[in-house]
Amino acid sequence: MCPVVPEENKGMSGGAIFLITIFCFACAYLVGGFLFMRLKRGARGIDQIPNLEMWRKLGHFTADGCDFCCRCKTNVPRPGYIIDETEPDIHGDDDILAP
Repeated sequence: MCPVVPEENKGMSGGAIFLITIFCFACAYLVGGFLFMRLKRGARGIDQIPNLEMWRKLGHFTADGCDFCCRCKTNVPRPGYIIDETEPDIHGDDDILAP
């Protein structure tokens, strides 16, 4: 019977290299964007974030996607529950997700 020879360590996997590359590009984007917004545009505080409106919209889109996927809005009442449409919904959170 032949002895089992362990494989040589061939270095990092392709996935690790990909993640490191993405991380480096993200850091360069953020640092470069902060410097540009602060030095060229004179932005201060949260306005220094590059493409701030896009990131805000991404947050709203994420909340809308979770709302779509995770909530069951059906017109058929569940057994044992009474739906009273006459009073305002004081426990709802739909106004939180509104832009």
